[in-house]
Amino acid sequence: LYTNGKFQGDNGHEVTAQRSFAHFPSLFVEHFGRALVIGLGTGTTLGTIAAYPYEHIEVAEISPAIVEAARHYFAGPNRDSLADPRVSLSLNDGRNLLLLTPHRYDLVTIEVSSVWFAGAANLYSEEFYRLVRSRLSDTGILQQWVQLHHIRRQELAVTLRTVRRAFDHVALFVSGGQGIIVASGQPLVASAPRLDALAKRPEIAATLGGETFPSLLERIVIEGESLDRFIAETPMDPGTPEVSTDENLYLEYATPKGNVMSYGTSITQMVDLLTSYRPPDASRIHLTEAPLEGDAGGDPQDLPARDASD
Repeated sequence: LYTNGKFQGDNGHEVTAQRSFAHFPSLFVEHFGRALVIGLGTGTTLGTIAAYPYEHIEVAEISPAIVEAARHYFAGPNRDSLADPRVSLSLNDGRNLLLLTPHRYDLVTIEVSSVWFAGAANLYSEEFYRLVRSRLSDTGILQQWVQLHHIRRQELAVTLRTVRRAFDHVALFVSGGQGIIVASGQPLVASAPRLDALAKRPEIAATLGGETFPSLLERIVIEGESLDRFIAETPMDPGTPEVSTDENLYLEYATPKGNVMSYGTSITQMVDLLTSYRPPDASRIHLTEAPLEGDAGGDPQDLPARDASD
């Protein structure tokens, strides 16, 4: 699937990464009341989110053509999720939807074009992240894709610092050469009993592709102190702003500089750099064997679901 010549997804080798966009934040979701997907693409991420026991799932997609492509050509990878009665579709800009919605969300997941595409930077600004934070439930989670190819260290560091301005707890996962930011106002803690219950759901097992929740947790590369150290130790060009805002649109104008880099080489170098900052216990410090508040006793049908509309 391409939009204006830019690759968005497929039904082949990218499916695993597209599904991981949903699995990584779901490691930490405490309540399955309401989720919001900004950017439909092939719908594979939506289909994976729909495998979880959410009561309501909203989708904001600005392009009717993308919706038709997802419905007619990618119904297999997305598990025909647009026909799921829990799913409601809004042909709308995701930021505008958040500005007007009365709801609060347990998960907001964002997969849009690379930040250097005109108009994408308004989903990578400090003001946008603060808006998302205000629309999340107390334990709500933000997930956002970030490119690791054709991007300089400087721009990735500014992206992460911008997220940190709005969220106290941020982790960066890597899957298939893709970066996945997971952020929350609360500590990112995965409950082993809850993950065990989720793994028993056939719908979720079908989307894991042989992975396990513990193996997914191992994909954290930087978080907390290591993420802040990566940012602090990143050399910056003179005049570089600390964060990207609606006013300076730094990321929209700076990230195209990375397009002169080799695709494969830029991914390898960035992943190697991030891995050098990875703490040895990155996954263990985010996993607890103790049940969290509201955890069911192992029955996947009894996992907590709550309407986060208040």
